[in-house]
Amino acid sequence: MDRICLIVIIAMIAGCDVDEEPPETVSDLRGWFTINEGSSWAKITWFGVEDDDLDYYNIFRMGADNNLVHFGRTELPGQNTFIDTTIEWKATYDYTVQPVDLSGNEGDHSDTIAIFIYSAGGLWAIPDYDSSSLCIHHNQLMGTFQKKGYNMPDGFSLIVNDETNSSTVSVGDTIFSQMSFSESSLDSFTWQANGWMTYQYTVLDTNILGDTVHTVSSDIPVYYLLDLANPESGVFSFYSTLFSDIDLYHTLKYCSEEDIFN
Repeated sequence: MDRICLIVIIAMIAGCDVDEEPPETVSDLRGWFTINEGSSWAKITWFGVEDDDLDYYNIFRMGADNNLVHFGRTELPGQNTFIDTTIEWKATYDYTVQPVDLSGNEGDHSDTIAIFIYSAGGLWAIPDYDSSSLCIHHNQLMGTFQKKGYNMPDGFSLIVNDETNSSTVSVGDTIFSQMSFSESSLDSFTWQANGWMTYQYTVLDTNILGDTVHTVSSDIPVYYLLDLANPESGVFSFYSTLFSDIDLYHTLKYCSEEDIFN
């Protein structure tokens, strides 16, 4: 009888040590899509839960049937990031995170975050201007300094007119003109940038001395807006009625002409 009571007492004590308390819910879930030279991915981060026996985090992604599917897990308890490379251009992916402790207790799912697989980084073609293209750099390397974010390079120019070798121009005609744009940073939420454009042009002067043709040049500063929010096409617009909009389209290539998505 005493032995039976002892076994019962031991079982009761052992039962009291079983952890049945799930971890806290993950908070501040954030995510974004990035393209860098040679790689593209969606990344999510979150605040880690304060649980001494936390084991890992489950990652769920919305499936085609609009049901959450277990997509992966972190390798370390303190790992509060997850990278997804199995993505498609212009798709939207929903993620949620669930903490799990060493006893196998699963916490509640976090709020869901949606990531749209689009970035304005890369090469934009401008077909109306002699197949010119604009490179939008991400984390541009300037010598040994890396400039964070998405940037339009300083000194980007478009040749609007080039008649320097034409035999049909007359004195007083514009023989060369170009637009030179200032450097600007692209907002990665609105995918817009703004700055100043200088319109430079050269005309044939009336003073012709022998074989020498004198030219004059003029600079006109104009404020511009660059809008790349549409994955298919972008536009330069100007705060002046003297200039028409300039259309661009995304080539889905890095600035090196390598494909972003194979």
